[in-house]
Amino acid sequence: MIYFKLLMAALFWGSSFTAGKVAVFYLPVYTVAFYRFFISAILLIIIFKYYRYQFKFSNFAVCIFGGLTGIFAYNYFFLKGLSSTMASKASIIVAINPVLSVIGATFLFKERINVKQVIGIIMAFAGIVILITKGKVSNIFTGGLNTGDIFIIFAAVSWSCYTLFGKKILSNISAIESTTYSVIWGTIILFPLFLKDNLGGFYQINLQSALSIFVLSVFATVIGFIWFYDGIKNLGASKTVVFIYLVPVFGVLVGFLLLNEKLSMAAFMGGIITILGVFMVNKFSSK
Repeated sequence: MIYFKLLMAALFWGSSFTAGKVAVFYLPVYTVAFYRFFISAILLIIIFKYYRYQFKFSNFAVCIFGGLTGIFAYNYFFLKGLSSTMASKASIIVAINPVLSVIGATFLFKERINVKQVIGIIMAFAGIVILITKGKVSNIFTGGLNTGDIFIIFAAVSWSCYTLFGKKILSNISAIESTTYSVIWGTIILFPLFLKDNLGGFYQINLQSALSIFVLSVFATVIGFIWFYDGIKNLGASKTVVFIYLVPVFGVLVGFLLLNEKLSMAAFMGGIITILGVFMVNKFSSK
């Protein structure tokens, strides 16, 4: 059952790229982000109470950085990027999160990095360059890049900042606590921007946008998170983290099935190189 949960968590996260792209087609970015995390915050508070966690203001205050990076910044760039790039491409680009986290840990926390990880990092970034330029690397120097791809890269950087923050500061806070506090902060920060989006009257939510927000909040944020940490608890981190490599696979598959997205051969090869690079960085990380 635990393997099924992890498989579904990867599917939910992969589907979030398609759901996000559909949602921002009908609604502004801040509106989608606010609805997503307002719903997630309510559900997480219920779970928080169910497990009988005690609210600690000191921990809540510390998590404001998590709300700024992992919730607000990540989702702004994530949704903004999806408004002008393919969901399938975005799912592959975001897969470089672990690579960025390793680089950040090396410079900020002086963690050691080995030669195989360096090779993996070079492969991952080379793959991203091939992916976003469709094999035409000269586009980087001629301004021929898709701005949506750039936003998705910023999303990956934002999530890596959140990961590094959690690694260093939140070691004494449970995963449910840190996520609940960060989501609450993110919702608070998004609220005035949500109001600004809707000054002229609240946007009408149709069935497509409602279903997309439901997938983003309930499945990708709440259930995906809980089931992933169930995996860590029952199988350990090393066996669980492997399922993350399925996220871009599901992202590409769902984008193809629901949005009829297709990757060029160059972009496809870039995606394969990126995923292999990310795998190497994690496979040969220091224990």
